[in-house]
Amino acid sequence: MATLIAAGAASSCGVPLLPIHVTTTAGGTLSQVGYISTTSLLGSLVGLILGHISDRRKSNTGIIRISALLLSFGWFAVGWTRSVLEVFLISICFLSLATVLSSQVFAAISTSQESKERERAKVASSLRACFSLGYAIGPLVGAAIAGIGGIRAAFSVSGLLYFSIVLIAKSPAPSNLEEVRKVSSPGGVAPSSLGRMVFFCSLLCLVLVGDFLKASYLPVYIVHNLGYSILVSGVLLGLCAGLELIAFMVIGLISSRYGAGWTVAIAVGIASLGYSLMAGIPHLAVIYMVQISHVWVFAAIHGVGPIYTQRLLGPHIGTATASFFFAVAGAKVLSGVIGGVLAVPLGLPNLFWLPAAICAIVFIVMIFTVPRGVLRVQ
Repeated sequence: MATLIAAGAASSCGVPLLPIHVTTTAGGTLSQVGYISTTSLLGSLVGLILGHISDRRKSNTGIIRISALLLSFGWFAVGWTRSVLEVFLISICFLSLATVLSSQVFAAISTSQESKERERAKVASSLRACFSLGYAIGPLVGAAIAGIGGIRAAFSVSGLLYFSIVLIAKSPAPSNLEEVRKVSSPGGVAPSSLGRMVFFCSLLCLVLVGDFLKASYLPVYIVHNLGYSILVSGVLLGLCAGLELIAFMVIGLISSRYGAGWTVAIAVGIASLGYSLMAGIPHLAVIYMVQISHVWVFAAIHGVGPIYTQRLLGPHIGTATASFFFAVAGAKVLSGVIGGVLAVPLGLPNLFWLPAAICAIVFIVMIFTVPRGVLRVQ
């Protein structure tokens, strides 16, 4: 729990301040979308390799500690950069490992619990709320520290928080998942299991494209199209961030009762309806209603999705978790491309019809594949 809070706070403490640091200190401009997409995608690729390696080890605590240590060094170093090139080099070499750390922490959560998918979904969703708590307090802490001691001090706090993970990370207690690994063929992944996992992650990637499009363009829509102040947008985002803490725990309970597959499928259907309302009814009350409902969609995808992905690949927890985070990174890249190409021709709110259609198709696919065993757990 402490590890998740520290990881969330460490990341969110420094990332929002990085563009300001580059603009004012490094003497250049930094594309927020480009920076996030590059580091996330690279980190996800490294995460896939390390996920495969962790599946061959008794514990991934060593990978967690090394990743946290390198991230700590990266955030200390970025405060001393003087050019955009230096920032990107540090981001590529060190800060991109944030995705690796996240996937390895969630893999560790799963290996420390019972191998029953429903129980792990409930526990992991509750612990994912701790990660959201870190993201909620991180920007506040970072802004306060930057106001008192400067941006470099805020980066140093991010470095200290990541270093704290090195100290508090410990190997999980043995679970009956170890017995599953003992009887599994070493390094062997059944093609059918791998295919189901890749198929599921591809569907989630498509769904998450809409999430990133909404995050990028909703504030613009509220301010420039609906004519409200930036404060209205900020209040809405803050309200949803607070609701996440409750939503993750409730979604975990729902998943433990009705199953992770159906929980994710219904969430995708709700997402499609929400995007349709945003595109078809340009009113602030509708935006609030959709955003509040989307909190539960977000909780289902990010809280239950990784666990269900793990179950699709059997005992290969590290590879499965890394694959989920790779799908998230892929969605970031796709959303950037789609937004860049279609935002101007379609305009707002018509752009939201695209994720509405995508989620509707994915929902139909899931409705037919989940009960027929195409997306079944082992």
